[in-house]
Amino acid sequence: MIRGRKKTADEKPALDLVEESVQLLRQGGLSLALPYLLGTVPFVMALLFFISDMGASPFAKQHLVPYSFALTVLFLWMKTCHLIFVQSILAGLYDQEPPGFKQILKALPCQAFIHATGFIVLPIAAMIALPIGWTIAFFQNALCIDFNKPVGLKSAWRQAWTQAMLWPGQNHAALFVLSAFSFTIWLNLFFFLIFLPSMAKILIGVESQYILSAYSTIFNATYMSAVLGLTYICFDPFLKAMYALRCYYGASLSTGDDIKARLRRLKHAKTALAATALCALCLFSGGRALAEEAEAPRQTFDRPQLEESIHDVMEQPVFSWRLPKEMAPESEEEQGFLAKAAKWIMEKLEIAIEGIADGVRAVWKWIENLLPKMELEPRERKKTDSNIDWLNALKIVLWVLLIIGAVALVLWFVKTLKQKNRALESHAEEAEPLPELDIMDEEITADRLSTNAWLDMARDLMAQGAHLEALRAYYLAALAQLAQADMISIAKYKSNREYNTELHRKARDKKELLELFGGAIKVFEKHWYGLHPVDRDIVGNFASSQERIMTIAKNF
Repeated sequence: MIRGRKKTADEKPALDLVEESVQLLRQGGLSLALPYLLGTVPFVMALLFFISDMGASPFAKQHLVPYSFALTVLFLWMKTCHLIFVQSILAGLYDQEPPGFKQILKALPCQAFIHATGFIVLPIAAMIALPIGWTIAFFQNALCIDFNKPVGLKSAWRQAWTQAMLWPGQNHAALFVLSAFSFTIWLNLFFFLIFLPSMAKILIGVESQYILSAYSTIFNATYMSAVLGLTYICFDPFLKAMYALRCYYGASLSTGDDIKARLRRLKHAKTALAATALCALCLFSGGRALAEEAEAPRQTFDRPQLEESIHDVMEQPVFSWRLPKEMAPESEEEQGFLAKAAKWIMEKLEIAIEGIADGVRAVWKWIENLLPKMELEPRERKKTDSNIDWLNALKIVLWVLLIIGAVALVLWFVKTLKQKNRALESHAEEAEPLPELDIMDEEITADRLSTNAWLDMARDLMAQGAHLEALRAYYLAALAQLAQADMISIAKYKSNREYNTELHRKARDKKELLELFGGAIKVFEKHWYGLHPVDRDIVGNFASSQERIMTIAKNF
């Protein structure tokens, strides 16, 4: 059974499928479209007459039953012609004869039942919107039934549903393209029928009631129905050709009929080509050349001389690349130092990998030995399938846990290395002499010094009684620590609000950190940019909050 939800390499792009359907109709010409037109045009004209009569005739109630019966008959006739049309397309694809009229009549009851349900199912699917693509595909695929199988309702229903579930992405994309195409057709016909009476008046001087009351003529049910009917006649063949191609490619996934059809076409083409070449040879070759060839003396060759000539030719550089290379074993004395070192490293790596693999196998064997053994007789296995399944599930869980543990170990190792590198960098920065900075300079950024350097500067300023300068030094120390933890990135153009926004984006789960940093910004801006005095207690409280911020950032 073909599963429609599984994407395969045989799925064609939607545009290629639509283009191929257009090419099929162009190649078929009028002979292919004639059955479709013979069935669709009478039904559309009768439907337009029915709509006009039911909307304007005073005898609508009397005409309802006979006209409805006539529409039903014409609908069955249209679907019969549609079946002939689609089967003609499929016959051309399969390179075989289309089904006969008796086979078409045999399939008519199931086709009438399936398509009669479309008047109920399609509007419901259109209102829900989601299943409309599959619903349209189902009713179009019903015309693409395989006459080599039983032509019953159950078989046709199964074939149509199976093909409708195949390649849903391609189906909806192709429907989108064809919907845009149908809207273009509708728009052209709408304006063409509007301008047609005016063109008739300009060219041949005929003035009709459509010109005298253009507004009432255009915006009424009859005009809109006529435009929709003409759009349906022009658009529906492309839709049916597209779904015929989908069913052809979908059925060929399991039968290979597309390859068989190509081989048959190739065989016919080769036969025609051979016949053409033979005719051309007979027409343009003269008997004189054949006679001279018959009278010419037959040349004889010396076999040893011929083999020697072939050998000489094969030794030429032109053909030497085709000969296999003779690889002489390279001795250890001829190998260089790098080759020996690379060989030794590869051997040690192979030994290490084999040792690790043996260790993993030993651990896994030990785990398997801990699990209970369940050796069952063939008759009892069906009864205890559920008991065995949990063992397989447990093995899968153990493998997953081993993989997660290995990944966690690697991540822990990487994180430890990063922390060590940061510690080394901070020690190196502490060992370097601090540059002389003016803490009151607005151009100074937190990346000019390390966290510890800013803290040392803040303590020195506190000892000197420069409380405002110490406040800024503590704030820059916190920014430097956050930047070291990759929570923010320092830049001259950034404001405190931008730092706060960036911290909320990168550490949104650290509620305490966000609250402390937001409060620190308010305190810093209040005293740095405002006229509020700063004393030792304010700086002490601010330093405590900044140290808590730096502690959280170090553990991030």
